Amino acid sequence: MAPGTQGGARTILVTVGTTKFDDLVAAVDSDEFAEAALARGYTHLRVQRGNGAYAPHNLLGLGSDSGVSKCGLEVSFFQY
Repeated sequence: MAPGTQGGARTILVTVGTTKFDDLVAAVDSDEFAEAALARGYTHLRVQRGNGAYAPHNLLGLGSDSGVSKCGLEVSFFQY
């Protein structure tokens, strides 16, 4: 099985540790990023948001930690 795949799924993992990378988390919390990921064959996006102030809200809506974006990318956000 190729790296980043799980039974046909291709996953992007964004990890920031406990630090604040709000710009990075905001960049992947966008329709443009999700559409580009799907166009390249990725099916899942997992984002560790760390201790930053940015609250993801573009792909799933404010307060949602997991679900499917408008364009069909499976997304999950977690703090640590």
